[in-house]
Amino acid sequence: MKPIITVDFETDPFEHERKPHPFCAGLYDGENFWSIWNRACARKLVKHLAEIPPSIIYMHNGGRFDIFFLFHWLDAEMRIINGRIVEAKIGHHIVRDSFAIFPEPLSAFKKDDIEIDHLRRENREQYRDEILSYLKGDCVYLWEIVTRFIQEFGDYLTIGSAAMAQLQKIHQFEHGNSYTDERIRSQFFFGGRVQCFKSGIINMPFKIYDVNSMYPFVMKNYMHPLGAEWELDKRVRSDSYFIVAEGRQCGSYGAFPIRNRNGGIDFNLDSGTFACTIHEWNVAEEIGWFKPTRIIKTFNWRQTICFDEFVDKFGALKVAAKKTGDQLRYLFYKRIQNSAYGKFSQNPDNFFDWAITHHKRLPEPWREHYIHERGKYVIWQKPVIRHSYYNVSIGASITGAARSILLRAIRFATDPIYCDTDSLICRRLNQVRLDDTELGAWKLETTGSQIAMAGKKLYACFDTSGECVKHATKGARITPEEIVKVANGETVVFKNDAPTFKLDGRTTFIKRRIRRTV
Repeated sequence: MKPIITVDFETDPFEHERKPHPFCAGLYDGENFWSIWNRACARKLVKHLAEIPPSIIYMHNGGRFDIFFLFHWLDAEMRIINGRIVEAKIGHHIVRDSFAIFPEPLSAFKKDDIEIDHLRRENREQYRDEILSYLKGDCVYLWEIVTRFIQEFGDYLTIGSAAMAQLQKIHQFEHGNSYTDERIRSQFFFGGRVQCFKSGIINMPFKIYDVNSMYPFVMKNYMHPLGAEWELDKRVRSDSYFIVAEGRQCGSYGAFPIRNRNGGIDFNLDSGTFACTIHEWNVAEEIGWFKPTRIIKTFNWRQTICFDEFVDKFGALKVAAKKTGDQLRYLFYKRIQNSAYGKFSQNPDNFFDWAITHHKRLPEPWREHYIHERGKYVIWQKPVIRHSYYNVSIGASITGAARSILLRAIRFATDPIYCDTDSLICRRLNQVRLDDTELGAWKLETTGSQIAMAGKKLYACFDTSGECVKHATKGARITPEEIVKVANGETVVFKNDAPTFKLDGRTTFIKRRIRRTV
């Protein structure tokens, strides 16, 4: 491999509607740290890079932030995943976002502290030595993360691809194809179950439970359809994995998901046609929450697979790393164990190739995919021609098995309040195995006496003293006290000080009015 280099910028502190500018750049090559203290540090960094041997440059969260300071010097094709620049070229170097292989803040491993006010223009000269020490720490810690990851797993662009490579070393499976992908994805692939059973301010004793490693557990302990060969029938058989049936949902909270107009899922349809996995079907039958009137069709596989050896291997490695206090390896193994299942369901129809040029001339088939100009350069995008399907049938089966576990827990819970994929808030959880460490067992996370429930992934839980014991605020970082206001029907304005850089050159800032949605 090429040598590994880590780079980081220090910028003005974030402030809403003010674009931050870098004032210092740092570079670490495993032995030496080099820094530039200058408002033109990006240009000077590029000049320095041109004078050193070809390397792979990692920047943490660079694909959404730091790389944009180097945008003017990027060359030709880029890799972009979900809006994040994960790989690009600058001169004879490759630039990558390390967040793609280590999706954790640096503080999950090591990170020094610094007062944000010390980075302000009027203060930074006074604290120059402290800032440079902080910058060096970030570069050194990131270099250790990246090099140890590559030594452990190899050179991969994302944690998902590294996890899938590890899984395929142990378990062989046939990839899917476009026909099977279209049939299964459109009907049976859903995400996790997120549902509010009560809303507003809820005053009652409650407990929060979650499952230890839900997805690794169902990968290991449930059988999943293997390959792209299946057959249709109109009866539920021992080899059925997906079912389409008409009937009536009899439970208090619904057994099977349906897609709503916004593309999300809900469980509130009383009767009609439902598509589900065999895992959900079996639980719904067991607890009496679905009464079928007609089986429309079943999808049946003779070949099946479970991923017990993969789960056991990385579970054991994770336990061993925790015992020895190796926090970095523990995080690696945890992410590898939890990331593989998502690759089965990735949709290559959403993949694009990207390029950046300083002119409007590119060979076919790029020319018809010109996107826009950004200053002196042009952004191009075109669909990926060669598609690679892993196996959405396996992905749909795994997520369905996880929903089936949650479904059974909801049925036997006393006063359920809220659920999210692998967790449940209720007064009490009955008829489940409780264990803090056992794979697939439920564990008690915390308790309390009041919940402010404002919507999916928007709630705050408090104990008897009024202290917040848990809260969720996806998409908007607001305080538990503000969540209480939203749950009471008020509107809270959220302003994100961190900028969002766009490929078209814009710098935007998120401002949202947060309202109760349930």
